[in-house]
Amino acid sequence: MIWEGGCPSPWHWSGFSFPHHPTGNSARRAVLTITRRTEPLMKRTLHRTCLAATLLGSLTTLPGRAETFTLEEASIAEMQAAMAAGAISSVELLSLYLNRLAVYDQNGVRINSTPVIDPTAFAQAQAADELRASNTILGPLHGIPGTVKDSYNVNGLPTTDGVEAFKTLLIASSDAKPVSLLKAKGAVIFGKANMELFAADIRGISDSYGQTLNPYNVAAGVGGSSSGSGAGVAANFTAFSMGGDTGGSIRIPASFNGVVGLKPTIGNAPAGGTFPLIPARDVVGPLTKFVADTASVMDAIVAEDPTDPWAALTPALADRRPATYATTLRTNALQGKRFGIPKHYVGTALPDSGLEYPVDPEVSALFARARQIIEAQGGIVVEVDTTPAVSAWSGSSAGATIWETEYDPIYPADDQFGEVTAFYYNDFLRGFGTTFPEVADLIPNNGYLFDEDREFYVESIESGTAISLPLATGFQARANLLRNLVAKYHTQWMTDQGLDALIGPTVSGPHEAGQFYGDAYPAGWGILGWYETCEFGLPGVSVTMGTMADGSHAGIQFVGKTYFSEAEILGYAHAFEQAAKARTSPALTPALPGETIEYSTALPPPSRPELNAPALRVAGGAKVTGKGKKTALVVTGRARDASGLSSLKVYVNGKKIAAKRAAKWKASVKLSALRKFVRGDAKTVSVQVVAKDIYGNTSVTTKNVKLPKGA
Repeated sequence: MIWEGGCPSPWHWSGFSFPHHPTGNSARRAVLTITRRTEPLMKRTLHRTCLAATLLGSLTTLPGRAETFTLEEASIAEMQAAMAAGAISSVELLSLYLNRLAVYDQNGVRINSTPVIDPTAFAQAQAADELRASNTILGPLHGIPGTVKDSYNVNGLPTTDGVEAFKTLLIASSDAKPVSLLKAKGAVIFGKANMELFAADIRGISDSYGQTLNPYNVAAGVGGSSSGSGAGVAANFTAFSMGGDTGGSIRIPASFNGVVGLKPTIGNAPAGGTFPLIPARDVVGPLTKFVADTASVMDAIVAEDPTDPWAALTPALADRRPATYATTLRTNALQGKRFGIPKHYVGTALPDSGLEYPVDPEVSALFARARQIIEAQGGIVVEVDTTPAVSAWSGSSAGATIWETEYDPIYPADDQFGEVTAFYYNDFLRGFGTTFPEVADLIPNNGYLFDEDREFYVESIESGTAISLPLATGFQARANLLRNLVAKYHTQWMTDQGLDALIGPTVSGPHEAGQFYGDAYPAGWGILGWYETCEFGLPGVSVTMGTMADGSHAGIQFVGKTYFSEAEILGYAHAFEQAAKARTSPALTPALPGETIEYSTALPPPSRPELNAPALRVAGGAKVTGKGKKTALVVTGRARDASGLSSLKVYVNGKKIAAKRAAKWKASVKLSALRKFVRGDAKTVSVQVVAKDIYGNTSVTTKNVKLPKGA
């Protein structure tokens, strides 16, 4: 077989047919003789030689542009572009995130955001890479690594909900509905995010895994209850994370950690398979670095779910969501829109009641700047009197009628409301072969699950009075009444005021790590949308508006005018985010070597004539060599691939170390350097090896290696 011409494209091998790479007049000519016996060797030689020639001499003659992929602060779209160009695989992307977790989350500063890693994570990533190689892309999240709050079921992993005893008692045998939806769209769900005990406050303290820290300042509050989700996204440990929101539990950690947190409309995203706190109010939603990423996650998780208690009252999917949330985002979305600032959310006392929600001066200053940004983008901002929703709960005379004659009946009577909660606690636990009465005493009391509540739930379950929400007395009529109240006392009121959305600070001010919300803000929650979003079930999104003196962030929240108005408020948040550019990357978790990749869009990704990834293993032990300053830890292993290795990288506890690329590889690190990124009490180190062949197939193997005595 004779091939004559310029370099063949190393990305389009097909038997003996070698299409010419369009290198133009400057291309060098060559004549090669290829036989069946020499073909594999020649393919590898051509691949490497021509790739180098192309990169060095032909980029200026090719269409496309040079790109730099940087893991730190990368958006989901940027990750997809790099994977589409063959610059990085899903397996490699996941390995980079796990390296960061090893360096900063479980060692070093020890943020403690993601204490559980799914052992199937690399298999998920490999499957995504193989689908991509066959030109099958499942959606914007294809191959994108993400985590979920520890209240979500993930097959094979414990669902602790922050309770230590549940580590061994509650091992999930299936995925929660949102997890299965994300995986169906190609997402790689690789770990569980830490959370507040029983999702009941903002301290960020789990009975299961301890305190989550704020990556901007470990002494500052991290927020909750989705504390690990907020901190993990902020520290660039994951592309996205899924949280849960009862009364601000997505938006509060989003605010303190400088990320985007969306609480969707109740019933819009299925929550089946997640441990509820208040079943009639709980929703699931994403935390991401950017609003566009939030839109991509929403495109995956908004779905029909006939088992959802609100399903019968939720419009059909086509009637409540755009074709895609991602395509509705516009940078000029603020222009000509009117935004109302309820005075009580910025420190003005509520009429008649004497209640007020004081706002810290530095949050007030950040919000004043945010208002100026909105106005500079063409938005109209006005202050408005107390909203009807707040009047109804404030005890003011203006809201007394709403509360007593209209809202009061929408939930079951007090006892039945408790029986509804008891039903869902018990129903969730039955999926693990146990019941709430059997485990009730194992749940610590952190100030929310009071002993009398616990006793009531146990009694109602054992007596058979616990009841599901749809079967509760008058549920459908009451839920319809709730929707009518929203239409009458929120949507119509906003229409009368000429408003498109409400805005205000997401939280009142900074707080200290481990501090209860009530201790930090004794005058009230100070969360915009505490009533509108949590009691009325409307959507709200928090996006950062700047940094506070303690290093943590503060968010501005946009609250929707109607149910299922997520597309509108995401559009406003996106336009604000692009104009404000207020997010910063945490100094405590900086970029690591190997997280920046240069590539060109002129080079098509490699075709994959075979999909077998390199075979890898780490030897069973490690040894110490040398003396004095040259003393080093040496780890070894084997790597082989039929197509030949193009790269081999070795990491110890997330730190890349020098390695020899060969069938029998060896890597070493000086003990003086090792001690800097390994906990002082550690008896083992985690070794991760990433190998890639010439076709882009990637595999990873990890192993805990025992440290020699004295190391």
